[in-house]
Amino acid sequence: KEPSDVSIIETGKVFEDGFVNDNNAIDILLFFFDLHSKGLLEDSHYSSLHKIKLLTQNDSFETASNCYLADRYKPNLTIEKYVDVDFFVSTKYLDKKATASEWNVFLSKIGVSSDLGRTFFRPHQ
Repeated sequence: KEPSDVSIIETGKVFEDGFVNDNNAIDILLFFFDLHSKGLLEDSHYSSLHKIKLLTQNDSFETASNCYLADRYKPNLTIEKYVDVDFFVSTKYLDKKATASEWNVFLSKIGVSSDLGRTFFRPHQ
C-alpha cells in the first residue's frame, strides 16, 4: 500500500526492519522528497528520517545519518573517488524533476553528511 501522508513517518512504520527494500527504496525516498518539495515536512519529520535506510552506490542499505553524499549530489567536499567505503548515497535517487542541488538540501536535512566533520568526527552516541 502506498503511503498517503506523513503518518508513515510518525508511526515509525518506515523505520521497521525490511520495510525499505530493493523493490521500493527509490519510490519511498521520492515520496519523501516530494513531501519536502511541497513544504509538508516539519523539523520533527526530518529528524526522524535520519533513521531511514538509504540505498548506497553499491546497492546495499545504510541509515541516512551514516551516509555521505555521492559526488553527483555536489557535497561540500567531494571524496567519493578517494574513499572506498560503501556509505555514499546512490545516484539512482536523482530524477528529472529535481536538480542535484535540490537533492543535496533534502538529503542533508535527513542527516546525510556532505563534509568530513559530521561524517568522521561526530561523537559516539
